[in-house]
Amino acid sequence: MQGSLQDPAEGYDEGVPECRLLEEFPEVVAMGRNNYGILDISADALDCRFFGFRPDGSRTLVDTVHLEHGEPQLVFENIHLRRLDNDGHVEIRADVSNIGTVLAAVVMELADNGCKKKLNLFGEPRQSRIVLLAPGEQRNVSAVYQARTPGAHRIECGDAEEEIFVFEPKELSFSHMRIVPLQGDKADCIYAAIEAVNNLDREIYTTVPLYIDQRIAATQSSFFRAHERRLLHFCHAFRRGGSYQISIADQLPEEICIEGSIRIIPRVLDKSGNGHYALLQGSPKIVEVNGQREVRLESYGDYIEIPPFPGLVAPQGFTGIVRASVDRLAHEDEMGHNPLMMRGISVGWGAAYMLRMVVDRSGNLKWGTCYDVTEYQWQGGAANVGTWADYAISFDKRRGGTSYCDGMVAAHVPGIPAKAEIRQWEDQPIFIGYSHIGHVIPELGKPKYFTHLPGRVAHVRFYRKGLTGESLRAVLDAPEEKGPDHGHLAVWLDFRHILTVGTHTTEWRHPAIYDPAFKTQKKYWRFCQLRAKTQLPPQAALRASVEVSDDKISVKAHMKIVLKDGTNYIELSQLPEAQYLRIVTDFSASVGERGTFVPVLYEYQITAENEVDSADMLWATRPDWERGTFSGAVGFAPVDRLRDYPAYTDIIHG
Repeated sequence: MQGSLQDPAEGYDEGVPECRLLEEFPEVVAMGRNNYGILDISADALDCRFFGFRPDGSRTLVDTVHLEHGEPQLVFENIHLRRLDNDGHVEIRADVSNIGTVLAAVVMELADNGCKKKLNLFGEPRQSRIVLLAPGEQRNVSAVYQARTPGAHRIECGDAEEEIFVFEPKELSFSHMRIVPLQGDKADCIYAAIEAVNNLDREIYTTVPLYIDQRIAATQSSFFRAHERRLLHFCHAFRRGGSYQISIADQLPEEICIEGSIRIIPRVLDKSGNGHYALLQGSPKIVEVNGQREVRLESYGDYIEIPPFPGLVAPQGFTGIVRASVDRLAHEDEMGHNPLMMRGISVGWGAAYMLRMVVDRSGNLKWGTCYDVTEYQWQGGAANVGTWADYAISFDKRRGGTSYCDGMVAAHVPGIPAKAEIRQWEDQPIFIGYSHIGHVIPELGKPKYFTHLPGRVAHVRFYRKGLTGESLRAVLDAPEEKGPDHGHLAVWLDFRHILTVGTHTTEWRHPAIYDPAFKTQKKYWRFCQLRAKTQLPPQAALRASVEVSDDKISVKAHMKIVLKDGTNYIELSQLPEAQYLRIVTDFSASVGERGTFVPVLYEYQITAENEVDSADMLWATRPDWERGTFSGAVGFAPVDRLRDYPAYTDIIHG
């Protein structure tokens, strides 16, 4: 059961026998939501009754758990055994009844060549789960047992028996495949690992392949001792960015994304004087209405991101202000806790954020910060759906936290100990309209899900101080002025001034490894063709200048090119022979009431030759581009913020 007294919560779900309620937790037999519970204890029994409130305020009994000292009493009838294959798999089906007076978990006993075995997971192997029976309850259950050793087996369960023969298994079996894209200067690489086990009674020598898009990309040959279990490792570098299907041996492929493209990410300039600009992610519309400039966050990918600048650390307190109009509340098939402003790794469920202002499914506002290992959350006020409002949170270690709607106090919580440390999450951006949500999955380093705020935003501020109510109202009354405590004003976004241009310059590159025998030796190349792959809306532009040099200092010659959408092929024969080449690219995007339109550059490929050799030069991954220089609003789009991870389980959200 989960819930609180903040919101009405009533519901109970036992799921269906064919599926687990939580994929990674077969022991979970029911889930529910409640507001409070009553525990009754007597000499003979313990009863826990769970109650919830409906939206109309009425109370309902959600569930009752009854525990006493009696022993479980289960009866199995109509037992049937069926051989499934030659690998030793046997299906057992039976009707089981709980004839006792207490809850009982079903445990089935069988004998394999006289050796006793117990089965407590029932259903299809990948969805098998514990079965719990109430007193008097009857259910049909099925389980799969595997006899592993080669040879004849007599399987007995109750009065049923089956004789099977297990053939020698295949040489290797595999499990626990793990694919991890690397970061930093290795962002064009993946690390892959898998556990392999030799199923035979003898040593073998075998080769295990790594597949990329169903083609063998690498192999690893090894000796395996009899029944040896070993972790195999692969590393692979990609020449181009994009999505790839990766698998090892006979495992199902996983999709990974290699960063490869650069683009304009429009920058909202900062009026605080600190240079803490914000990034417009997605394709939001920028509209002027009645003298107010607003950003419309309509799609899941539309949000505002303030990068994690060092000047955003606020150890004693903070204030966040957002003027917004919430378009709608979350649908049933969407994540709630839609963020007005948030900083951290997750918007809830642990000490995972510095600040949050979120709208829950009912329209209520939830606020919070985290200190030490404590999530310090509270609730108060409601979102004005379809109406503009000023939402603010102010937190000071001594005075506590206060939430405001249109300058009016919505909620207040007391302060925290002076020695407590507010969790800063200084490596995380401040988001408006976006957040990860749920428990942090250790293997991912982040939650499984994300959440988004559909709405419009017109005013964003962040202070490295908890403002008083008087100071906050002064800011809201004069939103175009810096206002009081402007020395602590760290972010003040200016939606009238958005940078939409930028330049990328590649490094000077020689077509091949150049190791001259003496310092003045030169090796000249003819640069034949440029291949450029782009995504270019009509409202955006890409202009390139291909430059050549003999010393990486002075430009010997250059050729200007206007790139088009798609794949461009440009002859470079008019350039003279030279030792080095670089490409300077000017980007131009457009933001306005029709949306945000940005140019995307996926790759450059140069072919070159001399009297002996030919070579290619390729820029198509993040490390390739980062060897050059960036200016203006050119950067990399995030690759995984709009992705869910179905292979993992969030114990709250599934």
